[in-house]
Amino acid sequence: MLISTLSAVPLRAQTDCAYNQLSTDNPTSLYYHLWQLTDPALPAAPALVDTYFRIGEIMAAANRYDPAINFLSNGIQLAESTINAQFAAAQFSDDESTRRDTYLGILALYTPLSRAYFQRGLANAALGDMDSAIDDFTQSLNYDPRFADAYHSRGTVQFEHARPQHAIADLTCAIGLQPDEALHYQHRGWAYEQLGNLDQALADYNQTLLLNPNNTLAYVNRGSIYRQFGDYALATQDYNRALALKPNQVAAYNNRGLTWAAQGLYDRALMDYDAALALEPANAAVLNNRAWASFKMGATTQAVIDATRAIFAAPDDPAGYRNRAWFYFQSENYVQALQDYNTVLNLDPLDAESFNQRGLTHMALDRDAQAVTDFTRAINLDPDFAAAYGNRARAYLSLGNPALALADSLRWTELLRDDAGS
Repeated sequence: MLISTLSAVPLRAQTDCAYNQLSTDNPTSLYYHLWQLTDPALPAAPALVDTYFRIGEIMAAANRYDPAINFLSNGIQLAESTINAQFAAAQFSDDESTRRDTYLGILALYTPLSRAYFQRGLANAALGDMDSAIDDFTQSLNYDPRFADAYHSRGTVQFEHARPQHAIADLTCAIGLQPDEALHYQHRGWAYEQLGNLDQALADYNQTLLLNPNNTLAYVNRGSIYRQFGDYALATQDYNRALALKPNQVAAYNNRGLTWAAQGLYDRALMDYDAALALEPANAAVLNNRAWASFKMGATTQAVIDATRAIFAAPDDPAGYRNRAWFYFQSENYVQALQDYNTVLNLDPLDAESFNQRGLTHMALDRDAQAVTDFTRAINLDPDFAAAYGNRARAYLSLGNPALALADSLRWTELLRDDAGS
């Protein structure tokens, strides 16, 4: 009997990848072991299950994600109910041939179920329901632990969820199954970069380009690593390669602009930002970058205009308000700066730097008590924020409280000394 044979297979949990964790107490191991041991021919899945799955995939391909999820869910429910019923029937049968056929019928549903969960995961991800997408990709792997696309998709969603360690684990599993697939390395590079491991990110981008030298985004990704390393010549070379392959690559223009700006070449940076905005006039990130380049060149009015355009393009992103607040502050337009800092902190109440800057704005408006409150909030968020202690000391002095000012000044000096020694 096939099922009894499975119990003799030993565990070999060599890595975190499901295809190396060969437990015999779940559907994954049953599926995996049976195919490893016998590779039997499987019957077709029930027609109604197949119909639900096919319609669901068609709906998903047409970007009709809600009905796709509905059809796929109905098919999944029917398939799993069929598995449960067949498994229960097999346990009560004394006929070896009948039990064997029943188990093969169960196994026939594993690959369709894996694909159905995978498709539903993609649909949930497209709708922004990342937690449900992760659950679906996990279920997909429960039915087929060697499904590389499920590892890749779950890893990508983990990256988008700011879970780089989980993303790296999944993408490493995908690489183990498909070592020649460039996108696995590229997306793992994103996760390593998100984690701050720039050396490993660079290695993955190098491998991506070795496997696919026409991947324009990989050149942009690698260029960003070189830029962060301060190797501006190599960064510019990669952005140039990306633009040679794809002249309308907005990210390449934007990042090359950042590279020029990092070298103080703001006129060249503006040219690249202009080229990017000619392709995407409402790109908030590029607008913010151009605002800073304009500000650095002394064109504060243009900087305010670009920051305002960035705000219109992305009204829920604090970056545009934060930049415009700084430009207003530097222009001594403190009332408008205060309004923008208020908006920043409504959008991001954990922004210690903006609490510090709003405190400085309150001081410029002779509101020292409010300034102390903001500096204190900044310190509560970042207890080692040296500038906030120094600024609060000044505010305490203005309020006539020299004892508290002295305590903050001592802490400010201590933090500066620690920074200098590190």
